[in-house]
Amino acid sequence: MESADTSEIRLLPGGPRGFTEPISVAVGTMPYFRLGAADVTGDGIPDVLVPGHGDNTVRIVHRGKSGLAMSSRKVRLSDKPWMVVGDDVSADRRNDLIVVHSDAVSVWLATSRGFSPSPGSPFRIATATEAATGDLNGDGIADVAIGPWDGNEVTIIEGGTLTVRKIRACGRPIGLAIADLDGDQRGELLVACATENKLVVLKWPETK
Repeated sequence: MESADTSEIRLLPGGPRGFTEPISVAVGTMPYFRLGAADVTGDGIPDVLVPGHGDNTVRIVHRGKSGLAMSSRKVRLSDKPWMVVGDDVSADRRNDLIVVHSDAVSVWLATSRGFSPSPGSPFRIATATEAATGDLNGDGIADVAIGPWDGNEVTIIEGGTLTVRKIRACGRPIGLAIADLDGDQRGELLVACATENKLVVLKWPETK
């Protein structure tokens, strides 16, 4: 959960009898509610990825020796972030950051000292709204799918090469997920169509 009024996020720890009392972590900026979760610090424990709406940053909350705390690592952006997801798009076994902006998506590659923008980043995508990651083509590298608020095409950024392609899906494809539904080691792209009241399932050969 996020609290814009107090510049903090709140987490509900799970336990054998359900959730316990929330833990608050100050993040030093107005957080946007579309938080992400992925291990980007390399300790094997998922971190919380916070879109810093108040100062155009991505903040990272990780588990320290004394509990949850904000990491000293942060990414400074050129404009407001709306959503952050983490996945390995460079095949180096480190999770990278994918950030959705108003009309673009930026990809920040993990390095030993933090994160650096990938070649071609930010990728201009008008009215970018939603992002999902997963292996669409079966090469073992996460790909990125981005849905716009306006239009009927989903933008794919292929993992590894970061090649950009567009595929026709449906009207306002703003609900996205990637999952291997048939067990062929390639994820299907699931698209919720806001203006057509239907769900579209796309396989990789159909995107070529």
